[in-house]
Order: sequence, then C-alpha cells, then structure tokens
Amino acid sequence: MMTILPNIQPFNELFHRNCFYNSLYPIMNAFGLGTLPVLVNDIPVCEYDSKDPIESFSIEYMPRLSLPDVLQQHHVESHDQLQSSRLIEDIKHCIREQRPVIVWVDCYYAASRLDTYQKRHIPHAWLIYGYDELQKKVFILDHNYRDTLMYKPKEIPYEELEECYQGYINNYLKDCGNPASQGCDKYCGRGKQPGYQERCALPQVLNVPGVNGIIPTFSSYSLKPGDGDAVPLSDYREMDIRYYRSMEGTIRKSLDYYPDYLGHLKSILCSESALRENMEKLLKHCNESINAKRFDKYKFTELYGEQDALLPLIDQVIQSYDIVRNVIMKYSLTLRYPSEKQAEWIANLNQLELYELRYQQALLKRVS
Repeated sequence: MMTILPNIQPFNELFHRNCFYNSLYPIMNAFGLGTLPVLVNDIPVCEYDSKDPIESFSIEYMPRLSLPDVLQQHHVESHDQLQSSRLIEDIKHCIREQRPVIVWVDCYYAASRLDTYQKRHIPHAWLIYGYDELQKKVFILDHNYRDTLMYKPKEIPYEELEECYQGYINNYLKDCGNPASQGCDKYCGRGKQPGYQERCALPQVLNVPGVNGIIPTFSSYSLKPGDGDAVPLSDYREMDIRYYRSMEGTIRKSLDYYPDYLGHLKSILCSESALRENMEKLLKHCNESINAKRFDKYKFTELYGEQDALLPLIDQVIQSYDIVRNVIMKYSLTLRYPSEKQAEWIANLNQLELYELRYQQALLKRVS
C-alpha cells in the first residue's frame, strides 16, 4: 500500500537559518499558510567583535517569537518525540493521519548523498511525506549536495532511513539530549552545573521546536481545522515594520561593524599568506551574508511584490559579495594569486560598503 500526502513541494527559494526550515516551508505551503508567518518573524543582523574580526563575524537571525509560538499563532500543531523507538510505525501512523514528518538524520549513512555517504557525518533534517509498504520505502525531500538549493523528491528504503536516524542519535546527541553544536561552548558553557539541560540555548539559537529545552528528533505537523481566517497581506507588512522599528538600534549597530570588518577583509585579500590561512572562514562569511540578503529579497518580494524599491539595492550587495566569494573560491581551487587584481578587489569592497549602507538606510527609512 502506498500513501503520499498531497501538495508537498520542494522549497528552493532560499536557505534560511538551517536545513530544518527547508523541510518546514513545504509543510507551511501545503497547509495553505505560505512562508510569510515565518519570514516576518526574523531579521538578520551582523555580529562582530573588532578584537577578533575573522572568528567573530557571523550573521544571526533575530526572532520576534520562538518558532513554536509562531506555529501556534497560525494553528499549526507540532507533535514532537524526543526519540522514536518505533520509527517506521510512527511515520506510517502520522502519514495516515495526514501529518507530514520531519526527522533528524546523519547523512553519513545516506546512500543517496554522494557527497557524504561513508565520508562525512553531517546532521540533517528530512521531510517525510509518504511511504510504500510494499516496496518498504519512504518518500522524502532532500538535496544531493550540502549547501545547494536543489531539493527534490527521493525514495529511501526503510532500512536506510532507520540507519540514518539511529546514526544521528548515536553520533550527535549529547548527554543533555541535544545535538552537539559549534555553538555549545558559546551559548551554554554550563555543562558541569546542575540543571544545565533546562538552560540549553540551542533550540533558541536555531529557533527550532524544543521540548523542555531539548530538540526532538521526530516531529509531525497538523493544521487545526477551521481555526481562524487567512491573515491579510497588510497585517504581515505591519508586523514586519513594527519589528524592524523595535530592532532599529540593533540594525544600526550591525551596520557600524561593516567598515571595520571590510577593512580587515581588504588586508587579507592583499596578502596571499593571509588569504590562504583564512579562505575557508571568509567563504563562510560570504555565504552567510549572501543568504541573509537573499532572505531579505525573498521576504520583501512576498510582502511588496517584484517592483519593491529595495530589491535593486539588495541585488547590488549580493553581486558585490558574489565577486568577493568568487575571488576566494578561485584561489582555494587553484592556489594561484593574481596580485595585479588587488586594486580591483579593493574597489569592489569599497562599493560593497557603499551598497550595504544605501540598502540599510533605505530599509530604515521605510520603517521609520
């Protein structure tokens, strides 16, 4: 017997926060809610410490509400299990109840992922929207390569799914019940104190659902029938504007970081040894910055349409970051350093600083 939930389509428009959201957005769309309930809940800002410019730079998404609160406001119920002891049976039950499922897996065991299979342990979220009991397989949405927006339907054998799910539990869950993260030391640091499980900040940092502060490995979602009316677009616009107003100080502080950071970036690009030492971190910075601007562009397109005046300004910033990223990527692949292009690189970074300032000023003017 084959059971597949209708209207589940891949979401490839942007990468927002983490892979969990690329599994959540298809569910929101299938429920007829669209992406705006989640989009207007976040504002990306730059975090930076001039004492440690390369290590400290990051793009953080500042949530207005926790994701569970957002879902609850829009009548979406999250049915969470910290761990499933009967994974396949739980999935089949949820699908029969018309509830799509999100599970956390370790891609090291995923034969469909040529970039990670038997090579790299990577925690990842899979959206499961159907199963075939005769063929012993589930239907999921996933991409083939990390850091790509090429999600598509796939069919995964039961046995492979169970191995990926158990691998995540075995390799990533700490004693506290949450997955190990690069942010553990930064956001927790209390592992030796009683009650640290309740104070773990990871669900808040990732802004994914949590049960008593612990991220569930298995969640299914349902929409309460007949609750509430569709939210008018004007309400989402007003919600977004009010949140930007409340965050104006944080946004201006974030903007003040760019001249200093870009100054460090100029000095690194003009030194081959410094570029070689920092190229991986700089590529991460570029990817985070580009993803944040694509998030803004997608959100404002949804809110104001394709003629929104901010969109060309966002495109200028993205194009400048793309140039920087291409320079670093080309060097990382070839290890050839064209020093004669240094002036061109500096000119682009000067333009990037100007474009970023223009965009942020126009954004703050609109919400003031």
